Amino acid sequence: MWHCIYVAKWDWPNNNDASWRPRTFDGKWKWTQFDMETGFGVAAHLGPEYASLGPQLNMLDAVTRGVDIPNFGKYGPHPIMARIAENEEFNAAFTDWYYDHRNHEFHPDTMNALLDEMAAEIRPYMAEYKHRWPFIGAMRDDWETSLAQIKEFNDLRPEYAQQHLWTLSNSESFIPLEYKLNQNSPNPFAYGTKIQYQLPEPATVRLRIYNSLGQQIYSFSKQHHSSGQFSLEWSAGNLPPGVYYCSMKAGSFFSVIKLLNVSGE
Repeated sequence: MWHCIYVAKWDWPNNNDASWRPRTFDGKWKWTQFDMETGFGVAAHLGPEYASLGPQLNMLDAVTRGVDIPNFGKYGPHPIMARIAENEEFNAAFTDWYYDHRNHEFHPDTMNALLDEMAAEIRPYMAEYKHRWPFIGAMRDDWETSLAQIKEFNDLRPEYAQQHLWTLSNSESFIPLEYKLNQNSPNPFAYGTKIQYQLPEPATVRLRIYNSLGQQIYSFSKQHHSSGQFSLEWSAGNLPPGVYYCSMKAGSFFSVIKLLNVSGE
């Protein structure tokens, strides 16, 4: 289950999975997942409306609250994960597990090396497969393009995975060590997006959003803002698609991120 969260399998939970247990007194439940082609951000390249399905996709939100996928409807929440995520002891253990696997099994070097190994094994057979099944687009076209897309996902996912752990954390009780304005999620976005920031100490915070002409279109400020991790939802409304910029100033700290609005494209 946790691997599906990391690889961003967007058409899950409550789809493409199965569970079973032996019909014995001590039989334990087992679980499996299939149709994994919807993971690793490959679907993000199908069109602008699917751009949010890349490495920025917050699957912790999906399993605990549910997420709406354009043209597909809502997936999640997971009936088990949504309940146990309310337990602080579980969240602490899961966070440790997630960080450990992110830094080892899911590390970009490890993931990309494994991908190269698997690609080398099947590459000699691809010409035969293309001839045998010419009607399958992925066989007919340059299938190695998908390899590059998966590697891009592997490289970018760790940073987003760290941000997504905020879904499980109590932002009021956790005190970060530094000021930070995180990349918004999702990005690109078609409807709305979440901007996350953190303060190691109380401060006056100012967030501004500008269009590509430098015109301010949104402003948020708060004096004596408490320390912790925070987020705000921003909707582009009827604004045209394009690049926008969000700046954050808190004391001497200043940072800018780029937001890509693809609505209406």
